[in-house]
Amino acid sequence: YNTSIGTRSMFNNIYGNANTAVGWNAGTFTGQGGTSSSSGGNNNTSLGYRALYGNTLGNDNTAVGFNALQANATGTQNTTIGSGADVATNALSNATAIGYGAIATASNTMQLGNTNVTLVKTSGTLITPKMGVGTSTPVSAAAVEINSTTQGFLPPRMRAGQRDSIAAPVQGLVVYCTNCGSSGELEVYNGSAWVNLMGSAVQAVPAAQGTNLYSYSYTSNLVGGSYVYSTYKFDGTSWTYVAASPISNNIGNYVGQIGSNHYSLLYNGSSYSMYAFNGTTWSPVSTSGTAPSSVYAGYMGLFNNKLYHYLYNGTGYSTYSFDGTTWQTVNTAGTPPTNGLYGGYLGSFNNISYFYAYNGSSYSLYSFNGTTWNTISNSSTNSYTFLGQIGNTSYLSYYNGSGYSYSTFNGTSFASWNPTGLPSGLSGYNFNYMGVINNKLYTAISDNSTGIKTMYSFDGNSFTNLSSITNPGTSFGGFNCYMCNTFFIGGNLK
Repeated sequence: YNTSIGTRSMFNNIYGNANTAVGWNAGTFTGQGGTSSSSGGNNNTSLGYRALYGNTLGNDNTAVGFNALQANATGTQNTTIGSGADVATNALSNATAIGYGAIATASNTMQLGNTNVTLVKTSGTLITPKMGVGTSTPVSAAAVEINSTTQGFLPPRMRAGQRDSIAAPVQGLVVYCTNCGSSGELEVYNGSAWVNLMGSAVQAVPAAQGTNLYSYSYTSNLVGGSYVYSTYKFDGTSWTYVAASPISNNIGNYVGQIGSNHYSLLYNGSSYSMYAFNGTTWSPVSTSGTAPSSVYAGYMGLFNNKLYHYLYNGTGYSTYSFDGTTWQTVNTAGTPPTNGLYGGYLGSFNNISYFYAYNGSSYSLYSFNGTTWNTISNSSTNSYTFLGQIGNTSYLSYYNGSGYSYSTFNGTSFASWNPTGLPSGLSGYNFNYMGVINNKLYTAISDNSTGIKTMYSFDGNSFTNLSSITNPGTSFGGFNCYMCNTFFIGGNLK
């Protein structure tokens, strides 16, 4: 029951049974050396020049290609496909070699390609009960063992917005967030939220860090009695025109930033419509859900890739979320401020936003983590004005009863701060925060008598007058309490 095609194919077979050999010298010695078919040399298939050439008593082998599996003699159940695909010794079993020059070196192993192959790809799913990297004998208790003294384990690296865009994350999923906190951190999904390896809330993305910031400005030309507004970009050195406002005589309300888009509600004369700005163009956004009538002065922060606002609903205040397409009214735990936020934002630290808001009789410090409000302390100090945040420090101004003083806040405590380089006689409302570029805060400070704004930078120690930088249009934009002034478009596209 043997079949042979080709010069000297299966030439020396004596007792081998159920073999097929196609090609010159294919399976030449199959079945040689036995005393009967039970001695071996059965059920072999060889296709190609000298394929399975040296096999004598090996069973159930398959060789396809020039010189494929020619080294085997008594080994069984081996498969080689490709020119020169072979086994390292003549008595292996259940070894597989695929590809030009692929050599299987041990029984029960598979070799894909020769030693020059450095990358193996698949568009499907690779299923294996155990995997060893840098070791051929992973320990029994581990599904994956990585062994090295010169290299480390590198998990998926991504920005916070990309992490929050992962669809249906499962408990135990691990990523490294490159822009969380000042240096990035390793994070794991616990089934309901992303946490760090201590189980605490992940660090927030530092406020508006990057290489550009964006703002509205208007020209002095009036169209139909209204100013004409445009979008400008600042790179730390100069302003450049980017695009006209999608509604030329309206700057609307800034909603916030998700990933690479800034969102604003613009008034078209009868109602508000949502628009997204990606750093170059404005695009209309179709939204669903119950949107608030206005987002003025209620910004809370970005949590789990959703923007949150605390806004008046007609009878009281509600918490709203927006994910880029859908508005939702959010049920939160804890006790929120009774009279709204009115721009009392103090900064975001470790994925928790802080606010100083009026509670009906005095001002209180509140925090919000995306689900829960906490009242941290009460104080008779009047409301703080947020001047900006660099890393894990925010800079504030407040009225001390006779004038204005300055303070820093780090999410835990306030500290007195005496800035240098500022003109005298300023209040919190002279500052118009614009954003942070490469750990330097930018603000436009208005003159008390003329109202003219001059741009300043702040590096965490002192302010620097940037009067040499030409205004875009007629105004620098910015806002004088966080998310209160609609000239603000947003910080950097992260």
